[in-house]
Amino acid sequence: MNKAAQQLHLPPFSEALPAPIFFRAANLPAHATYPRHRHPWGEFVYAYSGVMEIELGDHHYLAPPQYGIWLPPNVEHMGFNRHEACHCSLYLAPELCTALPARHCALSLSPLVLALLDDLRQAPPGLPQSDEQQRMLQVLVDKLGHASCAGSYLPSSDDPLLGRCCAPSRPTPATRARCRNWPMPPTPANAR
Repeated sequence: MNKAAQQLHLPPFSEALPAPIFFRAANLPAHATYPRHRHPWGEFVYAYSGVMEIELGDHHYLAPPQYGIWLPPNVEHMGFNRHEACHCSLYLAPELCTALPARHCALSLSPLVLALLDDLRQAPPGLPQSDEQQRMLQVLVDKLGHASCAGSYLPSSDDPLLGRCCAPSRPTPATRARCRNWPMPPTPANAR
């Protein structure tokens, strides 16, 4: 990514959450970056459009619209997007994180979770939240607690040849061209 073209965005809270469950949505231009940070609350990141990328120490997650990324409290992370994106973050007070995974992961999202996220995006931003919004947020937290972890779902391999192709976990025209030029191993279909 071109560092000069990055647009820095700061996390909205640094000391405390304004409510035990807080939802916010944002439209981001290409190359927007949330710098490396950590906070004492959990965060669920979802991209309505575009792809959000989350980097943690040794993990790299992509959040396309069928997955969300769960970050437990106190996990250092950085978020960015290469192209325009619309995303949301659901922030949870530590005591509300107990039903969610203890480790960061990509979560597979059910149609109900997707519908709740879409509905919440339409609500006016900020506080105060209506009673209906608070109930929807609680249902969303409950449903995320039942979502299955999808791992990073990015390609990887211990094979030296495949590892060179998969290691970046971020396909670019250059990596696609290199992989396309490698000879195919014999298979029953092309071994003749």
